[in-house]
Amino acid sequence: MRSAYVRIAMAASTLFVVGCDGALNAHLGNFYKNAQPTVAPTGAPTSSASCPQGGTVSAPSTPSTGAGTAFVDMTSSAGAATSNYGAVQGYIADASLGGSIPSPFPAAAPIQVSAGATLVFYNLDLQPTVHAATGIAGTSFPTSASLSNVQTGSAISTSGGWATGPISGNCYSQALTVPATAPSGTVYYFGDPAAYPQGVRDVVVVE
Repeated sequence: MRSAYVRIAMAASTLFVVGCDGALNAHLGNFYKNAQPTVAPTGAPTSSASCPQGGTVSAPSTPSTGAGTAFVDMTSSAGAATSNYGAVQGYIADASLGGSIPSPFPAAAPIQVSAGATLVFYNLDLQPTVHAATGIAGTSFPTSASLSNVQTGSAISTSGGWATGPISGNCYSQALTVPATAPSGTVYYFGDPAAYPQGVRDVVVVE
């Protein structure tokens, strides 16, 4: 059973509160640009006993900046879709789900963020399902890739060099910052080391 959640969003000068009580984490999505809402990730449990394969039970601390924090859900439910950057699968911006688990679940899509934003990857699936995200150097998805599955880095880069490592179900990655000087249109390619051959990959795009 999915746990209760709280969703707080600010639009203009009006504060909207939807849902019921639950664990709170700093959580900013694509369409909450300069606000700093506090939201439990979609489908997140009030608490998780452990993250045996990797990741953390609670969301990492993130900087309080105008660019905010964007949670990226990793889930087998986000099916393959075409995009301007190639086929994507397995990842979706949590904010696009609107604070609930939709049915049917939407297909994967590019992750749009502001320069200077902080990314946190979240495994939306239940344990023992494991997901990961690893940066890919270059300007396109390679046909094949040997991707590290060891957590490394605190910022994303077009030259790769970052990875979440394995993330257990309902667990979080480390915080990863988007370069504050990244120009609009910058694209960061990434994929799942274990499932890249099956098409599990996506992009982060600076708006």
